[in-house]
Amino acid sequence: MGRLGAVALAALMLAMGFAGCIGSDELSEASTEQDEPVPIWHEQALAFGPSHDHTDPTDHANLSTPNFDVLGYDQLNSSYYGQPAGSYFCGDAKPVDDDRRLAVFESRSQVGFTIADVTDPTDIENLGELVMQTTRIYDLAVVPDGEHVVLVTSEAREDQLDVVPGTDERRHEGIAWNSPCTDEPVNPVWSAGEQDETDDPVPRPMSLLVVDISDPEEPVIEEQQPLAGSGHSVYTRNIDGTNWAMVTTTRVPVMGVPELSENSFSAYQFYRIEDLADRGHAEHVATWKRLPDDDGAQLGPRGHDGRMKIHPKTDEKIAYLAGGDRFTTLDMSNPENPEELGRWEVEGSATPAEEGTLHSAYPLEELWNGTHYTVIGPEHAGHPEGAPTGVIWVMDTTDPTEPEPVGAWTLPAQVNWNGTFQFSNHYLTVVDETLFVSMYHGGVWAVDLSPLADGPPEEDGVLALDSEGVFLPDRDGPAEPAEPGRWAPTFEEVLGQPDGTLVGSAGDQGLVTFAYDDEAPMPAPEPWDLSEAIEPDVIER
Repeated sequence: MGRLGAVALAALMLAMGFAGCIGSDELSEASTEQDEPVPIWHEQALAFGPSHDHTDPTDHANLSTPNFDVLGYDQLNSSYYGQPAGSYFCGDAKPVDDDRRLAVFESRSQVGFTIADVTDPTDIENLGELVMQTTRIYDLAVVPDGEHVVLVTSEAREDQLDVVPGTDERRHEGIAWNSPCTDEPVNPVWSAGEQDETDDPVPRPMSLLVVDISDPEEPVIEEQQPLAGSGHSVYTRNIDGTNWAMVTTTRVPVMGVPELSENSFSAYQFYRIEDLADRGHAEHVATWKRLPDDDGAQLGPRGHDGRMKIHPKTDEKIAYLAGGDRFTTLDMSNPENPEELGRWEVEGSATPAEEGTLHSAYPLEELWNGTHYTVIGPEHAGHPEGAPTGVIWVMDTTDPTEPEPVGAWTLPAQVNWNGTFQFSNHYLTVVDETLFVSMYHGGVWAVDLSPLADGPPEEDGVLALDSEGVFLPDRDGPAEPAEPGRWAPTFEEVLGQPDGTLVGSAGDQGLVTFAYDDEAPMPAPEPWDLSEAIEPDVIER
């Protein structure tokens, strides 16, 4: 049977009603002798080819599997632009009290970030936006007190200013807060005294900022602290009654060693976020850096994220760090002096293209039958060797001093990359026994972790994990974005919520809330054969 015939037969047997582009030039042929339908949904989701438009969300229409349900969409119309800013990528969403949930997302535009109330996931409320014309917010997080947002910035953006018509001057209107509840922008929003309305009170581009959002109609920038290096990510957590922020920075110079100063390594910085009376709201507690090894190996500039939590078995306060070629656990029992507990190195466990790319870490909240897992994953600028995209690893961190890989996943079908980061893994979250992986233009993939629920595999090696579904937001918004991204959709962040719902930024399509039905998984395609791509033996189910 030919390729198109196979597609038609499989679509009919699955009764899914898919429309859109075919994802591969060589799809698996269906057989009339098979008892089960051929699960082609995964190939259709990875659409490419000469007739496919990566920038048109309608070219991805109806490619989400039916076990995902959209709950709410908001394109986040910008008061500053009079249209959506666009390029909403990284952010945070979390409950801040028993009755309220907030979401914040940065925009790669003159809108620094937008905040929304997602308490009711079916009714998203846009609360406003902070315009920061000359400084790029790279990441941000909601403080669990519900009254503050912390931001990390990375670079000056003078070239982003609008040119005044008929002149060579660039229009700079300072920092301003726009709220749907007010007719005029609030300017300035700065607690350090009066500012001229054209002044930018954030002259240092690499900074940690604390913004008071207790009054969403008139937020205040309460504090700015310089960062040594470019701010890349920030994570917040309340541990034992204290609000913590963990900030990662890249391109940190090595003082006194000029040859190591360019893109040398990342640093992890820890802050307490609280009211410090006359001393602001962010207390720097410690910085942890991985210095070059004896053999000269260094932490590359591309891997740099992590989380903090209490280990559910050892009761230790631990930071879980994914950076470069290492996954590291830090003992934070003495926050002023973090100490390395354990490490696992990708080197020797993957192809050369996989080394030095670890990006994200997600430790589970609880034990599964006495076992603790942490999911880690890479970020790739381009197509890695030996696999369609990077490898996600499930690590056994029951003993945080000896993390070991026990599960692995990558896309189950080959895909054609024609853009930087286009189908890369990015951020991770786990809800119940399902892992969700944001994949840039590849959407969000659901991965079955249930085979690990009873504990790690008894035999040595890593278990090949199944794909259960994919979510590709395909809404064509009512307005064109002011600063469009490269692809539509683009999904860089997926955030699981305590009620099981999911929140994410869908690039130019804005904010989306959605849900997954783990009782209706799709027919699982054969996992990608990783036996030649990674060193540990792959255990096939």
